[in-house]
Amino acid sequence: MFRLSSVAALALAIAYGLQLPLPFLVPLFAFMFAAAPAPPMGAKSLFGLLLVVIVTLSIGLLLIPMLLHYQLTAILVVAVGLYFSSYLTLNMGKAIFGTFLTVGFTLISAAGTVSFSMALMVIQSLVIGITVAVFCHWMIYPWLPEDPAPAGKVAAKPSTPEQSNWIALRSTIIVLPVYWVVLVNPAAYMSVVMKAVLLGQQSSTIDAKSAGVELLGSTALGGVFAVFFWMVLGIYTNLWMFFLWML
Repeated sequence: MFRLSSVAALALAIAYGLQLPLPFLVPLFAFMFAAAPAPPMGAKSLFGLLLVVIVTLSIGLLLIPMLLHYQLTAILVVAVGLYFSSYLTLNMGKAIFGTFLTVGFTLISAAGTVSFSMALMVIQSLVIGITVAVFCHWMIYPWLPEDPAPAGKVAAKPSTPEQSNWIALRSTIIVLPVYWVVLVNPAAYMSVVMKAVLLGQQSSTIDAKSAGVELLGSTALGGVFAVFFWMVLGIYTNLWMFFLWML
């Protein structure tokens, strides 16, 4: 647990200390990568991940002119892209590729309707954030190593192709209206898309309801802690105090 908090706190200090674009993303990535009790990814894996991120997110850049001039066609392309990315995640087990493909089709393209440079900035922020997060994991893990978790006893039963097709279609139906809302005001509603994706890709209605309750509860609890964090940080506003409170 201390390893996880140390990686996230170090990532936060570096991100805000270097004034990186969208610095709040860096500790989030650090938390994601350090959450599993396993060694950090190697340089080769990091390069492969960054390549996947750049390729998938760049698809959103190609959609920007279409969204500005051929809106209906662009919406249809996004719908097909959402279905394909959900199918990759659910039926082919390519969660990382499918997730970033969804981000490319939705968040990057929506940001590009405001400004092409804004879309590029989001991609740059994600790439830099992932790199810094992995670098922080490299720095902390030798001091606080952790044994990998034991393998589970029973593997989850994979979904049938018919079920995966339906879930991918359902995810598209859920996310697409949210994407329309994001196009109205990308800056205000970007985060809503990923929450809709998380709900839509659940394997059953019961799982979707449970995920919805968890998302609402975690968001509310996160807001409460954010207010408390802001209040205590106001006692002495300093980057190192920010680091210590994060730790």
